[in-house]
Amino acid sequence: MPLALKSVRKSAIRLAAYYGLVAVGIIVFGSPLFRVLSFEYSSLVALFGSLPVMWFAAKYVQANRDEPLVQVLFRIWLAVLPAIILPVIISLIFVESCDLWHGMGYYAHIVLPSTVTGTLFGAFCGLSASPIRRKLFVIGIWVLSFFISLVPGYISPQVFTYGWQYGYFPGFIWDDYIELGFRYDYAVFGYMLFAALLIFFAVSKSERKAYKAAKKDPPIRFYILHTIFAFLTIESIIHGAAFFGELSHGNVEEKLDKSFFVGWVTVHHDSSFRGEEVDILRYDIRASLAEIVAVYPEVDTTQWIDLYVYPTTQELHKFVGTRRASIAKPWLGTLHIAEENLSSLKHELVHVLLKPYGSFPFYASWSTGLTEGSAEAVEADYDGLRTSDDLSRWALAMKYASGITPFMQFTGFASTAPTTSYILSGSFAKFLIATYGPQKFMALYTSRDYEEVYGKSLETLDAEWQRTLRIDIPMTPSDSIMARYYFERTSVVNQACLRRIGRLVHEAHEAYNADDHAAAFELYKQAYSEDSTRTDALRGMVFSKIKQNKFSDAVAILSDDPRIQLPNGRVSLASLLGDMKFLASGDTLQMKAHYDEAIRYAPNDTRFISALGMRLILEDSVFNIGKFLDYRYGLIGDKLPQALYDHAWESPMPDSVRVGYVMLRTLHNETRGQYSAAVHEWQALPVFVDPNTLSPRVRKAHDIIDRKVNRWAEALSLH
Repeated sequence: MPLALKSVRKSAIRLAAYYGLVAVGIIVFGSPLFRVLSFEYSSLVALFGSLPVMWFAAKYVQANRDEPLVQVLFRIWLAVLPAIILPVIISLIFVESCDLWHGMGYYAHIVLPSTVTGTLFGAFCGLSASPIRRKLFVIGIWVLSFFISLVPGYISPQVFTYGWQYGYFPGFIWDDYIELGFRYDYAVFGYMLFAALLIFFAVSKSERKAYKAAKKDPPIRFYILHTIFAFLTIESIIHGAAFFGELSHGNVEEKLDKSFFVGWVTVHHDSSFRGEEVDILRYDIRASLAEIVAVYPEVDTTQWIDLYVYPTTQELHKFVGTRRASIAKPWLGTLHIAEENLSSLKHELVHVLLKPYGSFPFYASWSTGLTEGSAEAVEADYDGLRTSDDLSRWALAMKYASGITPFMQFTGFASTAPTTSYILSGSFAKFLIATYGPQKFMALYTSRDYEEVYGKSLETLDAEWQRTLRIDIPMTPSDSIMARYYFERTSVVNQACLRRIGRLVHEAHEAYNADDHAAAFELYKQAYSEDSTRTDALRGMVFSKIKQNKFSDAVAILSDDPRIQLPNGRVSLASLLGDMKFLASGDTLQMKAHYDEAIRYAPNDTRFISALGMRLILEDSVFNIGKFLDYRYGLIGDKLPQALYDHAWESPMPDSVRVGYVMLRTLHNETRGQYSAAVHEWQALPVFVDPNTLSPRVRKAHDIIDRKVNRWAEALSLH
């Protein structure tokens, strides 16, 4: 056997052993999401394998410089191929696959390009450097290209990045569906082309030296190849600049081409966001800044902030890379948020305003618990009905958490469901600020040293906080249900089949939006059968049946599944079940019972008002329930029949029923940005209704809306 082949065989065995150790390490030490053959597993294998592959290629090319480079690279790829296949085999043996073909697709799409690019960069190092400098070349190029790949995610709106070492990094957000689209393929090709160009220039440099030493002119072929590669270099630079320019702030501002100012805040939006919506947002920004200053008096509100308001979550995902989360980048002074998520504006503003107290490079606290807790601390309540203190007390009383200490580190924060982490960290931050003052909390935000700032350990402060919560206060059955709803959840990193379920639900959404409701139902059903915690999949099944006018089927889906009696089902689906029972049978008694449960277990103030308003007007015999539900579920278009509400002002009826009509009407106007109409109707209510005569729960809903409407009236100068 030739010496070169013996050498490459030994290297192949060593590489296979290394990749095997990487695979075992991920399986043993990784969370369930990272162990299964899918996106995360593939990215980790590519990342940990990229440097050894580059190292091996550099060493082997340098040792065989006298041979044709293509033959050398071919032998390298033959050696590497079995090594990168081994993690697939190990994963399939020890970890049950959730989605075999898509998992292998992720693996091939990420690991193969990473490996090829690594060998090309390694070949360049082997051709360009002496044996002594080769190691420095390999490490230097790997580190430099790694950090350069992260730069777009740091300086641009996007949170995602592309790197040849890891493929695609989505940022620290947890959308359950990840698709490697054309941008990824373009980036992969760009890295390969750049590595190939480096090899070409290294080879041409050697050839020029050889011609010069021989005192010969290079042949015409030499100049033609140089011209072609020079053209490719220029093209790659131009297209690379265009590629990253597409994701720049300038390009976002071409899409969001309207703007206005609120003090030091510049709001960028598109033409669909206008009129009263702009006035309300102006007011909300001023009010949010005032509320933040009330909690953190030393915060500087004269920092320049750019707020980008996207018309849809799809547009947010296109430019930023997240479908659900709003994104704050304190180091850039930017916020990215979809219109439907503007309720999180104050939270995100805190992250940006606390920039002077944060640490490089993200200018936030290195404690995730302090970063998110500081933003939660400015909120008067968590969901419009309950405070973070209330929910934290329940979490501790029912042993869903033992204290705050584990959540102050990133690993503890991320390994728990977001609701638990955010609620507990917000309550603890409020305690520190109320007990010891905001100045000390700001010092802690920077230093993370509890002993230095408070003279007490985190464990001691944890115990003090728990004593203030009065865990011994008895909980009602409703409290227990709500606690289970909030805290019986798992972190995404513990959901092994997250990517498969996310893909199924995404495909179901696409089928539903394309009006293929039968196909959508089957996809939702498959997703729900594999993960019964996915209420969105269950709701998708029901709505698919609604669109087919199969209301009895919808009732059966909700009623026959025992999981409907679990907290997640009772909180999320009670009103939907009531609606379906009426549409299927016209039974108002069962509908009322389900709405009573929806009111009792409402997860937020909007759902509470919606359920209560509907329950109140069910007492009106004139109310056309069927017509209203046809509107609600999109069976008669998107315009609410005005006649359903006109008699609320003209007919005699109990005060509570009239309030129910106006509450639903107010929510309807809010969703359509018709704030003036909502204000005028609500302000007319006292002519008919004395709030002091209302029952406690109706008065509670009345007061919630009253505060909201007064805010709109002040924003629109309608008082």
